[in-house]
Amino acid sequence: MRSFVTVQIAVVLFGLCWRGATAQRQVACPSDATIEGYVNLTEIILDMEEEQTRIVAGGTANDSYTFTLCPNTDFDAENNTFIPLLNNSTFVCPAAAGADVPNCNFVGGAEQVVIDASSTDAITIETLNFEGIGFTGFNGTSIQARGPLELDAIFTNCDWTAFTSLLVFNVSRDDDAPVMRVTIRDSTMSNGFGSAAVSNVNGRVVVEETTFTEMDFGTIVSSEMRGFTEMTRVTVSECSLLNCVFANEGSFTEVIASSFINNPNISIAFVGDGNGTQLELRRIRVSNNQNIPAAWSAVAVDNGAVALVASSSFNNNANFDVGVGATVGAFATIVNSEFIGNNGLAPDSVSALAFALNMSRLVVETTVFQDNTAYTSSVFGIFGGSVSLEGACIIGGSSIAPVFQGQDVALTIDETTNFATNHQSSVCNTDDSMRTFLEDDGATCFQPGGSCTGTCRAFGSATECAALLTPAPTTVAPTSVPSVSPTSSPTPGVTGATSPPTAAPNMTPTTPEPTSSPTAGPT
Repeated sequence: MRSFVTVQIAVVLFGLCWRGATAQRQVACPSDATIEGYVNLTEIILDMEEEQTRIVAGGTANDSYTFTLCPNTDFDAENNTFIPLLNNSTFVCPAAAGADVPNCNFVGGAEQVVIDASSTDAITIETLNFEGIGFTGFNGTSIQARGPLELDAIFTNCDWTAFTSLLVFNVSRDDDAPVMRVTIRDSTMSNGFGSAAVSNVNGRVVVEETTFTEMDFGTIVSSEMRGFTEMTRVTVSECSLLNCVFANEGSFTEVIASSFINNPNISIAFVGDGNGTQLELRRIRVSNNQNIPAAWSAVAVDNGAVALVASSSFNNNANFDVGVGATVGAFATIVNSEFIGNNGLAPDSVSALAFALNMSRLVVETTVFQDNTAYTSSVFGIFGGSVSLEGACIIGGSSIAPVFQGQDVALTIDETTNFATNHQSSVCNTDDSMRTFLEDDGATCFQPGGSCTGTCRAFGSATECAALLTPAPTTVAPTSVPSVSPTSSPTPGVTGATSPPTAAPNMTPTTPEPTSSPTAGPT
């Protein structure tokens, strides 16, 4: 790429004659002569450099700049890394006459676009727009976004396809300082192989109305070091992934009105790890993932992370081992949601749709578990911590024990709002109000060769399912997730128990199942 031009008298005089006009090297586009635009990146770079030189020499910058790319044109990014130099610049590809969509493509390269801090004190770049541009064939990072906090880059109606890369977007700075904001809107990513589609390290990333298909990636979005990520109306389908979202190191990730459907491979769809890390999932749909070959989970938070799952559905998934799980001092809340028609892996695996392990907290409110089969439990808590159930409904389906309460787990139950009916279970199956299996003190349910004995206790006495009678609200309380920091490191109930046990035991009530509910649930 050409270096920035120096201030020379001849160039300054040219710039003064230019009078701030841009697009000096635009031509009539070959595919549509009614459009004047650029046919290569070199010409855009030269025009930006000359305008930069004019401003540095004392000229007044334009309020905005527009650089039009000729449609039906490939732009060589292999030999031209593109670095925007002017504030409030828009790089746009219009559709040619008779075409429905634009067709301008940055092709090849290890770094196609680099958005950095301003190269001169005379120019502060605060806003950049990319509209209707395709990015393809790159083998490193398509967009390096490492500008300062005040810089905002917006990609609208763009497309990334046919690439092998480490990252598509890398939003980070070498000095770990807060980094710029990137918005990806009305765009697509497809047929790519790599590590992360969007890596956000201490920046702000917004993804709206964007589709990810046929991606073979480690994760779609990675958010780290206090990075803020918001995903709204995003669809992920036909992808092979380790994760859809991976958040750690105190980052905040919010996913709203988005779908994770028909994917052939996944390990854990949404992951939050570490103290201060927060996931908020509102009105998401995890459905019809029928061809995933191994056990997988929808939501997992651990090591003190926090998750809120609200007004969401998890339906018709196969090999669906864990729905929402909290492990190692984490905290998960599920409210106004549904788990319907899923298939687990019990008894070969400890499968549960709501799971708390190893000093973690789980809250389930106004949530339906319906027609799910091959589960250890719908709600499962073990090795310390607490579980709270209010307005939970277990309808149809099958499990070993509808609710499993480990001997060292504090369980809070609102009997008047919980409801169960037509659910087949190996234990606690004679009275729908007594659907909680409380593990006996000293029982060794999840140790190899252990004995699993317990008592059937109260679950609920409601005569109907309130969660099915009340539509899920579009705005769900709580409006934010509390930050949770354990006062001490959690101590596993069993040495090394930082993940679910690998197989479900045979559970045996040690006392006859009562014919009526006790007056209060156990704690």
